[in-house]
Amino acid sequence: MGYGWKRSGSFLLSNGHISPLWYSVFARSGYFPIAELATFP
Repeated sequence: MGYGWKRSGSFLLSNGHISPLWYSVFARSGYFPIAELATFP
């Protein structure tokens, strides 16, 4: 790998992939019902 990093097992998460996490945080915070998470595409 040409990144200059040692193989540290890093994990990159883009903004598009973190949206399900945000939805779960908002649901648990009371912004909308947790049952509505099942309708996430």
